[in-house]
Formats: sequence, C-alpha cells, structure tokens
Amino acid sequence: VLPFLHEIKGGAATKEISCALAIRACDSVNLQLDRMLESSEVFQCCGEDFNAQGLSKVLSFYLLSEVLFLVLTGVAHVTFTSDSVRVIAADQEVVAQLHRKWFANYLEQTSAISSLALFDPVVKGFQNSPEFGKVISLLGQNLRDKIFAIPAGELPGRLARLESVKWINKLCDLTALIMWCQIKNEMVEMPFEYLDKISLCKADIDWLKDFLKDRALPDRVFIFGNNGVRIDNPTVTVQLRSIFHDVASKLSDARLNELLGMFFEKHYIARYFDCEELSGCYVVHPGLSWDMKAGDAFDLDVDMIIEDLSRKHFFFVQVKYLRAGGKAYLAGDLDYVRTNKLSKGLMQLDGARQALECGSLNDWLGEAGLSCNSDNSSFLLIHNVTNFDFCVWPSGVVSYEWNTLRNLLKKGQVIHGHSQTTPEQWNAASVLPIEEPDKVIQHFMHNVPAGVMGGVNSLFESDHVSVTFSVADKTIECQGLGL
Repeated sequence: VLPFLHEIKGGAATKEISCALAIRACDSVNLQLDRMLESSEVFQCCGEDFNAQGLSKVLSFYLLSEVLFLVLTGVAHVTFTSDSVRVIAADQEVVAQLHRKWFANYLEQTSAISSLALFDPVVKGFQNSPEFGKVISLLGQNLRDKIFAIPAGELPGRLARLESVKWINKLCDLTALIMWCQIKNEMVEMPFEYLDKISLCKADIDWLKDFLKDRALPDRVFIFGNNGVRIDNPTVTVQLRSIFHDVASKLSDARLNELLGMFFEKHYIARYFDCEELSGCYVVHPGLSWDMKAGDAFDLDVDMIIEDLSRKHFFFVQVKYLRAGGKAYLAGDLDYVRTNKLSKGLMQLDGARQALECGSLNDWLGEAGLSCNSDNSSFLLIHNVTNFDFCVWPSGVVSYEWNTLRNLLKKGQVIHGHSQTTPEQWNAASVLPIEEPDKVIQHFMHNVPAGVMGGVNSLFESDHVSVTFSVADKTIECQGLGL
C-alpha cells in the first residue's frame, strides 16, 4: 500500500483517471525516495528486505517538509481541525504561478523526449558506413546545443581549447552513440569497440567510470559493463549538466565560467537575432549600464534592448549563464534564487524599470533613437535554467530558459510528428507576446497540434487533485499543489 493517496475531488474517477492517479502516486513516492536517498547520501541500494511501515512514515515526513516549505513561503494556505490539516494554494496568483511551472515542466519533458526523434533517420546497421562517425558527431552537437546552449562551430578558440569544454563534446558524442545503439540498433549497450567511431578512447571511458563511481546511481547516467556502456534513462539533460559541472570543477579550468558566461551573455544571444528567421522581426540595440546615464540613483545593467518590429514593443534584457542548471526539487529552486547571478540580474532589470519610469533614461533613449516608455517596454531575463522558465517575478520581470525562448521568438515554432511520418512544422500566425507568459501558454494549449495530441489540455486538471497522507495522528490533505 502506497503511503500517499491521490484522488480527484468533486468528480467520479473513470478507469483511465484511476490509472493516471495511481501512476501519479508512484511518481510522488519515487520523488520522496529520491530526496531521502540524496539527503542521506545513499549512493546505491541493495537487498530485498525492508520495513514498509517505517519507510512509509519516513516518506510522509519528507512530503510534509515540502508542504511546510510551501506554507512558510506563502505559496499555500493551511486550515486545521481536531484530527486533520488541509492545505491549498494561497490565492489565484499562486495558482497562476503553479500553472506556469507545470507547463514549463511539461514543455521541457516533451522537448527532451522529442530529441529521440533525431535518431530516426540513422538506420539500423549504419555503423558500417564511412559517414557514421560524422553523423554521430552531428547528433552530439545537437545534444550539446540543447543541453548546454553551446552551438556547434561558434565557440571562440580560447574557449574551445579548454579541457572541460572538450569534455562537453565527449559527453555529448558518447551519449549520442549510446542512444543510437540502444534505440535504433536495438542493442543492450554500446560495445567499447565502437569508441573509435567518435572522439573518445578507452582511457577516457576508464577516467569517466572512476570519476562517476562516487555519484548517486541515478545521477551517473552511464552504466558500465565489461564489454560496453549503456544509458537507462534517455532524458538525461539535467544529469549531463551536473556531470559536466563536476568534471569542470575537477579539471579546475579557472577561466571557464568567465569565458563561457561572456560568450553566452555578450555574443551568442545577440548574434542569434541575425538569423534569417528573426532578422525581419526583431532588432537588437546596444544595452546600457548605471555608470553610463542614470547616475548613482539606480543599480541597472541592461545587456541589450530587443525591439519587436511588428508590435513596436521593447525588451530590456539581461542574460545569465549558469554552468550547472536544472537542479531538482524545491531546494533546487531555492538554491538558484540565492545565487548571485540570477538575483543580481533581476535587481539590475528592476533598476532599469525604475529609471525608465521616472524619466532618467529619456535623454539616453532619445540619443539612441529609441521610443521606449513604460507602456511599450518589458523587462526580460534570459538564462539557461529550466527551473525558471515561463516565470513572472514579483518585480514584473519575465524570465525564460533559452531553449524555450528561441522557439517562442520564431512564432512559437514546434516540430511534431513521429517515426512513421514526415515531421511537420507549426508556427503561430503572428509574433507571440512573450512578455505575457500566461497568454503564450494559453495559445500553445489551444492551438499547437503537438500539444493537443499530447493531452496538454488536461495539464491543469491537477487543480482538482488532492494527495492525502498521515503524520503521527494527523491526516494531511493537500489539494491543487501538484504534489
């Protein structure tokens, strides 16, 4: 018997809904198990006997800690009776925040899974082709762009020569080769003799195996056997970022953070708007900093100002790159909020907003030929952390993860289909109002074919799902919080 009961309030549960709720309960239990193992630094489990009742009590305590966090941060409201506790979303703004979070998670999972479709054209038995290594390298480059936001062939030499960046290529090529072997070539694992097809050798594999042995089993990504290596979880975005972070720390590339951040923040994003699909829709103007025009009254720094030509709307933009992205659980969100990078970016954009509203930027904007004002301007934080995709911060700043934003800029471009059909591309009829994430989400939910086919319209039915569990002699019921 599972320690958590998931049910829908106010409606009869069909067989399909009951099955979905049972799966959701299993996911919830697995999540708390994962939290327990990580916090206890348990790297591997073995044996068959365990105390089910005792484990249920511990998992309930872990879920309670999550609920307490939501209550203490004002996300949830709690009411008490003599023998029970009921917890719900604090208000409608919290409900909106949860909806954005759920949609962002859905989009990230869908995107990660859709990456598997890239392997469809590479047919079974293709390893004997002289072009095989080149094709795997291209697949690896696609993964590198998706996971690390580092585009192929665009890195400056001093960054590309860093040993840690070379390991990004190795990890992505290795992942691509293993996934092709398992998905398309129907193999249990990638044989070590295939390594000569890519940029790795057996010494690299031995180094990686030794490096990963102290990580928790789910976070190792690569499972090594005597004759080969496999991947059990094909959606490895977060884990690969984490491995790279640790590899870079071990190799101690002193300039990695500076060079990688500068490339992403100062060069890559701005140049991206020069591509043919965007050049007629947006114009990138130079940014400004506090010591240029606004004086000491405001702490502001704007990397660039993006002009939406069709709507005459302006975005004051800060760009932040974090080497490790996508930490799990609420604790992961909290870690990022506390980091200097994101919080500093938010404060600098808020300073720009205040300066714009009080007119301190009027002279500078006039000299630059920009007609920005409080009515036609928004403030945008671009980053590479999936935790804060489709996010609206208390100051009014909107933030998007780069993989999401670059598709939204292309009128919400979505490629959809499956292995038996030719992929189709969908775009909205006009530029999307990215300064209003709720409108973008609603547009996706009601118009994108892939979203409709994927059942995204039922995503917010979680508002009606309650989870019930017990701690000591109290029954705790949480509704609409996505637990």
